[in-house]
Amino acid sequence: MHTNFSDGECSVQEVYNVFKLGKFFIIGVADHYSSTRYIPCRMEKKNLIKYLLSLDKYGLKRGIEVDIFENGALSIKPSEKEMFEYVLAGLHRIYGVSLWDDEWPAWNLRHIAELIRVALIKAIESKVVDVIVHPTWFPRKVKNKIETFISKDWIESIVSAAASNNVAIEISGAWQVPNEEFIKTCLKHGVKIAIGSDAHFKEEIGSLIYPIEILKKVKATMGDLFIPKRNPLKVELENYNVKKQLIPNGLNILLKTLNIFNFKKQQEKF
Repeated sequence: MHTNFSDGECSVQEVYNVFKLGKFFIIGVADHYSSTRYIPCRMEKKNLIKYLLSLDKYGLKRGIEVDIFENGALSIKPSEKEMFEYVLAGLHRIYGVSLWDDEWPAWNLRHIAELIRVALIKAIESKVVDVIVHPTWFPRKVKNKIETFISKDWIESIVSAAASNNVAIEISGAWQVPNEEFIKTCLKHGVKIAIGSDAHFKEEIGSLIYPIEILKKVKATMGDLFIPKRNPLKVELENYNVKKQLIPNGLNILLKTLNIFNFKKQQEKF
């Protein structure tokens, strides 16, 4: 779920209002974010504190979606991971061309698939990522040829890396990937499955028809699902008495103090 902190249409409050009326078990917001370089439609670091405060105010899971670059590097610094309850990562561009660009160049698709495989595995091994999103998304122009350049070995290598590093794979409601075969391979290796709408608009919130269909087909159980862990920082905040204790570490002073204030206001409101 993306908000107007990045490329979504809704505010965090609007997301919360939909969540409050729906029958959702867990809802998290994971806006696109980059602190290592400028990327269009990505939240910048200067807005990060405001973003976290907004999520905490409405009791939403602290998520973030970062970009995977061609060399496997991420658009987030490892030290920032502790601020979130889960970090999603996805590859969106290759050779400077968007994977969502309908005018996809006539490149060697097997070569592109190999570049993507290597980049995904490097991201998985970073110890920063919790979930890989839309791992098998390719432009619609070549989608019907996907079986000709993504092999079982390609899938196995990514899933094996995910299993070894305790990284989950997302089934995307918006992009309807990965397919049943990929998810069966995940379950065989004990890889957790995350489900997400990748919603950018109000009407897309909770759009999980495709993920649920796949989960039914592979006979997944609740134990197979990725559930974000509670962030230790948030747990500390909820038990923290600002009048009796002092907090070291520059940024944490601001983050914790502001979060405590908003948490107490939230308690009073509800």
